[in-house]
Amino acid sequence: MERILATVPEAQGISLAEILRHKPRLVMARHRQDFIEERVMRVEDWVLSATEARLCEFCALF
Repeated sequence: MERILATVPEAQGISLAEILRHKPRLVMARHRQDFIEERVMRVEDWVLSATEARLCEFCALF
């Protein structure tokens, strides 16, 4: 999760819990920026942003 938010200036200094509760737009902004900057990957027939892939990786840990 830190890698996802490290490049979002508005997320600096905000706890992960606060971001998940109050700032979901930060993650969505990163997701959109991934597609603009072509940071995408293909998984079978899916095209995922780097952010989506990292979130899936994060969720798989639990």
